[in-house]
Amino acid sequence: MGGPLIDGPVPVVRPTVYSRCLHRAAQRAGGLRALSRLLRVPKDDLLRYMTGVEQPPRPVFLAAVDIVVASDPVPVLRKELRRADPAA
Repeated sequence: MGGPLIDGPVPVVRPTVYSRCLHRAAQRAGGLRALSRLLRVPKDDLLRYMTGVEQPPRPVFLAAVDIVVASDPVPVLRKELRRADPAA
């Protein structure tokens, strides 16, 4: 599977449902940097999740799923993040 379009390919070491979903979310969000900002996840952590080296925390994965399935992912994602972090 190819990586995010804007930031170049991110290799998948161990394909998982998590890594595939995060790759798709990055494509929808506009690239790896954009997804990192939207999810409020450091880029290095996101790369570990996207390569399949580590499993993402549940709130990160569910927010990525929302991005993939939403017709306009940004409002849906903001709502999901507020639910996970009331201070946001």
